Amino acid sequence: MTGTFGDNIAINHTGTVEQILAQLASENPHVDFSNPFTTGVTTGVVEDSHISKRVHSDVNCIPVLGQTWKPAKMSAIEDGINFLNHVQAMCRVASHSCARVSCSFNSGIHLCNNNDYSLVKSCVDIATYAQAISDKCRYWITYLNIGETGGQAWDTENFNICVYSERCAA
Repeated sequence: MTGTFGDNIAINHTGTVEQILAQLASENPHVDFSNPFTTGVTTGVVEDSHISKRVHSDVNCIPVLGQTWKPAKMSAIEDGINFLNHVQAMCRVASHSCARVSCSFNSGIHLCNNNDYSLVKSCVDIATYAQAISDKCRYWITYLNIGETGGQAWDTENFNICVYSERCAA
């Protein structure tokens, strides 16, 4: 991920947005990263100059054909979406692969690239796809009193965003 956070703190790190915030906190002890939404963060969309406006083409809810994904915790995905919306950075993924851009409480958001070239997307843009999944694919477990979400959102530029339950590495 490359870009800036908060008061022009430079980002050039790898990992999920949560891991990167932890790295930034250790590198910048003078900044309080405990609640990144109230630390003077400037929100904004970073435009991809080489790609025309993207179009969400389809959203598939879990179960997704060919995948064994389980729904993720709704609150954790909403936190991940908020993190992605509040960092002015670009998320990268190699050709024909997926990169986890957010993971907390065993709930992940992935950027997947089906192209023959590496892909660089605005983290804010990725959040819109995760939000589309969250909006369309909501499940409520009454006896546990929790919400879940999961699925896959496609773009006409041959990439997709996936939301599902998985173990977050430390």
